[in-house]
Amino acid sequence: MKPQAQAYLTDQYRQIHSTRVYGASSAKKAPYILPYVRMLDARSAIDYGCGQSALADIIAERCGARVARYDPAIPAYDRLPSGRFDVLINVDVLEHLPEEEIDDTLAAMSSLSDNAVIVIDTRLASTTLPDGRNAHLTLRPPEWWRRRLQRHYAEVRHIWVKRRPASFVTWRIGPSRLVTASALAGAYKLKGFAASLASDRLRRVIARI
Repeated sequence: MKPQAQAYLTDQYRQIHSTRVYGASSAKKAPYILPYVRMLDARSAIDYGCGQSALADIIAERCGARVARYDPAIPAYDRLPSGRFDVLINVDVLEHLPEEEIDDTLAAMSSLSDNAVIVIDTRLASTTLPDGRNAHLTLRPPEWWRRRLQRHYAEVRHIWVKRRPASFVTWRIGPSRLVTASALAGAYKLKGFAASLASDRLRRVIARI
């Protein structure tokens, strides 16, 4: 993507962020993401395309990880951190890019971490850009996204994340851990003391797998 076109698209999203709450929904997917961060025992993470979400705060609090934020459309987070991270989180971001920009973005993501949790929406957005386009610029089926990710990651495995069929992790993970992750996600969604006990027990199970 040419720099002028990239700057134009970034400005489109800056206009949206400056006028209303936008890009905050990824925190709702935290119960599905936390089990995978815990599996890696991640001490550092980056929320790449963080929007206005509190997901980074949730990961820091529940996993004890140092979490960086990056989003070119938000001035407070528009500088890409340097270095490597134990895990990269990318939720409902890639579909907002034009198709010709996706490989460059994935290359940038994979340079920050070999381990990524990537969630992609495959439906039209409810939001329209200021220039009149639907905010989801690239709508492709899950298998198309898997093949595109495989250009940049040695391992790409489907996972289940709340009505997002194009959801993946980029490390080797066995069936038993996938089942445990789903169970732990259910525990995170519960409320009260019982949920905390369930989460603690399931974390110990994950450690033994």
